[in-house]
Amino acid sequence: MGEALVRARVPWALVAVWVLTIAVFARVVGFPFVNWDDPSHFLDNPLAVHPLARGWIGLFFTEEIGYPAPLLQLSFALDMALFGTHAGFWHAENLALHLTAVTLLYAVARRLDLSAREAAASAALFAVHPLVAEPVSWVTGRKDVLSIVLLFGACLVACSATRVRWVVANVLAFAAVLVLPRMIVAAPFVAVVASQARRAERPRGLASAGLRLAPAFVMALGVIVLGIAQIRRLGAVPPPRSAGQIAGDIFGTWGLQFWHVVFPVDLSSYYFRVSGDPSTLAMATAAAFAIALAWLVATRTKRGDPERTGAILLVVAYAPVSGVFTILRWTSDSYMYLPMAAIALAVVPTIARRWPEHLAHRASLARAIGASAIALYAVTAFGATSRWASSTAVWKGGAARYPNEPLALEHEALGLRSDGFVREADARFIALAERFPNWEDTMDDEVLAYEARGDFTRASKVLERGVRAGSPGCIRMFWMRVLRAPSGTPLPDRELLSVAFEKGFAAMKEGLHDPEAFHRVTMILRSAGLETEAARGEAHLRDAFHLEIVK
Repeated sequence: MGEALVRARVPWALVAVWVLTIAVFARVVGFPFVNWDDPSHFLDNPLAVHPLARGWIGLFFTEEIGYPAPLLQLSFALDMALFGTHAGFWHAENLALHLTAVTLLYAVARRLDLSAREAAASAALFAVHPLVAEPVSWVTGRKDVLSIVLLFGACLVACSATRVRWVVANVLAFAAVLVLPRMIVAAPFVAVVASQARRAERPRGLASAGLRLAPAFVMALGVIVLGIAQIRRLGAVPPPRSAGQIAGDIFGTWGLQFWHVVFPVDLSSYYFRVSGDPSTLAMATAAAFAIALAWLVATRTKRGDPERTGAILLVVAYAPVSGVFTILRWTSDSYMYLPMAAIALAVVPTIARRWPEHLAHRASLARAIGASAIALYAVTAFGATSRWASSTAVWKGGAARYPNEPLALEHEALGLRSDGFVREADARFIALAERFPNWEDTMDDEVLAYEARGDFTRASKVLERGVRAGSPGCIRMFWMRVLRAPSGTPLPDRELLSVAFEKGFAAMKEGLHDPEAFHRVTMILRSAGLETEAARGEAHLRDAFHLEIVK
């Protein structure tokens, strides 16, 4: 009878978590797309319209987004076919996937022997923690929510000892990797859950579960190897790091992420590697907490305890985002989506089952504090969603947090322009040009900003500096203006013409498909006395367009 009552309460506990989650994130359905990765992933990506536009190999490698993620790309293609560019439907799907992930986490928690109340608390903590606001509110965050749904599905399927279900678990775990390569930890994660799950028939242990999931892990390693080869082919290999640098990255990343888990009040869409952020004190405190947690788990729990299983899952989930692998920034909130699920599975049973006996009469107070913390996180997460309400909002916090980082100011200016605030964007670009005159990324935008202000002298100087610096945007702008200049217009400086041709020739061969325009380039070069450059252009015309130039 008691067990029947527990089962009867489960749906209501889960419904309460759903209601809380929807209350926090419902407004994201009204958000637009933003300029942070949405264009490269689907808005301007030909594979989102025709997934096989580059063949099966092109779909597998998805070079447009920089890493192999064919199932993610198919997800976007399906949305494009069903909903077009109506952003509300895309956001609604992200929210639905998050609710699915929350539901599956609840089911996994129950399999790990958490009570209905503990499972509901774990699901609620995961559902509304501010760190999950990014993947839920940002369409490109689909890669995290979808991969976790597949991962948790694999966990539940693997909790059965039947051979067919182990095959399905392998398929789901590998599918998670095809959505997001960072999910290479999927097979180990599922193995831990499967080895500790409550059921009538259980594998012999972690080694047995791991062996059964070996096919998914081996295939995932294959995806990673191919992804690394792709990065090398694209020339995006990060510089090597010393052991000290790796250690510094690990401590810095953990220091930032630890405080974002505990006090998620200063979140940003981009965390720059700047001195003092995080502080030495923050890193030391985070490291001390990690050591204390490891000691507590090792000495106060035993094999099979849910709190120990949760801690192991946290280590597995956190490994790929721990700073071991090089990235340009410290971290991203979306990186913590899976680790937050593991944290919820570890923290709730630890508090519930390791509460000191001499404070048993205060247990109700502890539950009230826990409920209040979840409510506070929910309110904070509701506010955090506003960071994804527009492209401007995405970058506003980063520009305020990193006022001396030109990339942060560039992102803010581009966000303003994306949202149609052209005048404000031009003011940001001009400020960027004056504060960071050697910043090459936005020189073409700075040229346009000065021209909009009417300062054509400064615009000309920035354009020339950009051409000499090799800015692709400035070189493209330079040649378009030379080609479109009215007849009789004096040619630019001969030496600048030579520089613009040398630095832009490779891009021109790839992007300038009009033989007449390319012929005009060679004529301009020859009229400026640049015979060598003109000969190279004519050779390209013969090779690419099979045209013979009559001199």
